[in-house]
Amino acid sequence: MASSRSTRPPPPLLEPVLAAATFHRDRGELAEALDAYKKALMVAPSDVDPTTLASIYASIGVIKKAEGKRVEAELNYQKALRKAPLHRRALEGLVELAKEDGDVPRMASLRRKLASGIAEPAERADELSRLATLLADELGDARSAAAALEEARELRPGDAVLLTRLRELYAACDDGEGLARVYGAMCLEEDRKPVRSMLRFEHAKVVEEKLGDASRAVLLLEGALDEDPTNDAALERLVALRTTRREWLPLERLYARLIDSAAEAQLPLRAADLCRRLGRLRKETLGDLAGAIEAYSGAVRCDGGDVQTRAELADAFLEDGDRLAALFELERAAALGPRRVETFARLFDIHKADGRTDRAYLAAMALEELGATEVDHELMATQYRPEGLLRPASSLDDAAWDQLLRAPGWDPIVGEILRVVRPAAVAAAIKTQSAAALDAARRIDPESTVTVARAFRWAASLLGVPEPVLYAADDVPRGLAAVPLLEATTLVGPRVSSGRTMQEVVFLAARHLTYYRPEHELVLYYPTLPAITGLFLAAVRVILKDLPVPKGALDAVTLQQKTIEANLDDEARADLKDAVHRFESAGGRVDLTSLLFSIERSACRAGLVLAGDLAVAGRVLKAERGEGDSDPAGCLDDLLAFSASQELAVMREWLGVAAKPSLRPPPMP
Repeated sequence: MASSRSTRPPPPLLEPVLAAATFHRDRGELAEALDAYKKALMVAPSDVDPTTLASIYASIGVIKKAEGKRVEAELNYQKALRKAPLHRRALEGLVELAKEDGDVPRMASLRRKLASGIAEPAERADELSRLATLLADELGDARSAAAALEEARELRPGDAVLLTRLRELYAACDDGEGLARVYGAMCLEEDRKPVRSMLRFEHAKVVEEKLGDASRAVLLLEGALDEDPTNDAALERLVALRTTRREWLPLERLYARLIDSAAEAQLPLRAADLCRRLGRLRKETLGDLAGAIEAYSGAVRCDGGDVQTRAELADAFLEDGDRLAALFELERAAALGPRRVETFARLFDIHKADGRTDRAYLAAMALEELGATEVDHELMATQYRPEGLLRPASSLDDAAWDQLLRAPGWDPIVGEILRVVRPAAVAAAIKTQSAAALDAARRIDPESTVTVARAFRWAASLLGVPEPVLYAADDVPRGLAAVPLLEATTLVGPRVSSGRTMQEVVFLAARHLTYYRPEHELVLYYPTLPAITGLFLAAVRVILKDLPVPKGALDAVTLQQKTIEANLDDEARADLKDAVHRFESAGGRVDLTSLLFSIERSACRAGLVLAGDLAVAGRVLKAERGEGDSDPAGCLDDLLAFSASQELAVMREWLGVAAKPSLRPPPMP
């Protein structure tokens, strides 16, 4: 290969002339430099190295170009190339002239020739890259550009920039083989597993879509998931390919492997999703019920809040003949997604088929509330809906409240702390809260037969709470309000005393009376979250003196603390100390918002139990939306979930109000 530089020194007569030319050129003295280069040509001996002459002609060309004499510049560049066909400066000069002329094809031809004359690999690769850019961007010749970059890549095989540009070029000319080759090379050069995984996925797409090789694509996708088990794009494509090819057992093994990976990486939601997929594959395609149940159960363990998975697990249990397990999952599904119609429809069918009339009735009530009844549901709801007051055979005791009636969110330790300080806190509230003077003439006779009196008297006896003294009032928020007095006292407004059915009044009365239970009563006197929070902190600080309190609340909490301390007898103090120490041992954390919601929803549950009709509770709660700090929508959702629960069924059996098959004949059509 010819060199662009002389390999031997110029003759003695030539050397000082070239030195003078260089001196003038570097000083910008172009005329003097040109004269010196011309003189060098005259004194050059006949056997001088051709590259020396080529260099002189190229230098003259540069000066002519600077003087604006483009034709003379080109002639000298061509003379240089006749002496040394790959002379670099001459070729670069011609490229510049072609660029000024806009002669792109000539530029490309010259750059290709220029690249072939460069010996140093890195420089040659750079020149080939420039050639590729010219071919692709100026001539639109992606294939030739790719060929130039492939030459450059042989010189710099690990160059990520070259590979990225090659990928673009092969994509532009729709060259699947080239793309596949580039992706393979990029994978070899990439150290980061997630990035390598995506490259393998793209490689698989090319192999499948451009080359039509699904088997090879499957292997590449498996490799992508080995690199990064969370690559969802690779997973979805691999599942689609395996499914199309009916490769069920490899797909099952894939899911099992990815589940293990997700578990090791502590990604429970991903593990749950993969378990669901595995469960569906085993149940619907492989006919493996035991395996499907195992997979669905794994999904539930990883993501216990997924309603659809529990429903699918229930279906698998039913198909396997385990109806009790299916019912458990459906009950949990109802608790998690109380407005899912399919859950209650399934419960209705199972309970009715198994002869559990009361539970079928409760499911029909829920479907009615959801506006999704069919003929069977409507017949059941109509046949067993109570008329007037229920006739319970027993009342609710503490065990019934704690085990069957209480809504989620209750903290028994916190409840015990509030119960112990209740007498002192109620006494303090009565002193500080001024109650309006009560008109004795408006007291409602407890023995009266009016609806409100009957409902309160009957509900209090069943709930095991004291019957409050009732007073009629003209304006009472939500219809009922407790009065801060030592004797339990309630104001009854027109919203309750008139225009209500007996069952609606029973629901309202039972809900209100729930707040008179010892563990709930403080909410009547401290009804807001800040108020009950301050009281709780004060109670705990009686025992834990250094308990931190927000600065803005310190004075009020300290005052309440002193009031509680002054009104605790020795037994109550000992009970409080025990409860606070248990609270501290349990982590010392409290969620009073959830506790207040639990009380409110437990109160609505009590109302439903005594009214016996979800439609009644629904009417009342819907009418209260947007009033105060209550959560009617949340309460109704809780009642829907409660309707599906074993706890409500057991309670209705205990009370003796469960619907029986022979209760009454179905209505005439």
